[in-house]
Amino acid sequence: MTVYLDVLVAINVFINYLLLLGTACLGGIPAGRLRILAASALSGALSACILLPGFDNLFFKIALCVLTVAVAFPNRSLAGFGKNALLFLLVNFVFAGAIMGLELAFSPKRMAYFNGVLYLDLPIGTFVLFAGLSYLLVEGVSWLSGRFSKAQYRVRVQKGGRETVCTGFVDTGNTLADPYTGDPVVLLSLSAAAPLLTAHQQLFVLSSQTKDPAGLRLIPYGTASGKALLPAFTPDRILVEDARGRVLCNTGRVCVGVVAERFGKGENDCILQGEIIGRTDNGLAAKTVEKMVRR
Repeated sequence: MTVYLDVLVAINVFINYLLLLGTACLGGIPAGRLRILAASALSGALSACILLPGFDNLFFKIALCVLTVAVAFPNRSLAGFGKNALLFLLVNFVFAGAIMGLELAFSPKRMAYFNGVLYLDLPIGTFVLFAGLSYLLVEGVSWLSGRFSKAQYRVRVQKGGRETVCTGFVDTGNTLADPYTGDPVVLLSLSAAAPLLTAHQQLFVLSSQTKDPAGLRLIPYGTASGKALLPAFTPDRILVEDARGRVLCNTGRVCVGVVAERFGKGENDCILQGEIIGRTDNGLAAKTVEKMVRR
């Protein structure tokens, strides 16, 4: 079988994306798609090194695994990072076992699996169809797991020297973005956002009769009944922590949309996007973040 390097890399980038997405679903790890894509692209490209002399060794494979997990699921806790790495290895072992079982059972002539690298000698149309169906299946499972996940996070929103603290959850169905900046939109209930807003701004959120947004921006979005406008503002910073107090997000590159009601049967005040998890603005030292969280 003739192995083409570009096909090998493309296949393994896609496979690694599915494996990382599966790891995130299995471990309930909130991870941005861009980070997963970057990690899969990196590991897929480096997987071609397995074919080179001197790279077919356990040390290189361990280093590649650590690098992939570090890019996809950044975690400042050594225990958390170790858990994510073990989950990623588990998913890889299951995948490798399935591929080896397929080889033993059917001995497909167009498939080769060597040194942990998969190669499929398929027509481009067949591969694109297979890749598309696999992607939709995994994304569907991820969307459902995100929809029904009960994991809650502590959310701190800062604006103009004021701060509000509330409970939120990640909803993979929330893909709203600011049309001007492209920043993801986090939804915040009015009760939680009140300390950051003026009385006039709060009235605008509550009453559609008030035409002056009082400094709030209006972001268009679609609903079942048609299009509407969401009042929003840009915070100075938003921090997201998990149940153990680990900072999962620390950024000002986000937009906050304000709605009148609370979410999840009144148990949460914030709906997060998976895209913001792992975001940390440059120029802010880790010690500074820890001090802000401990206030």
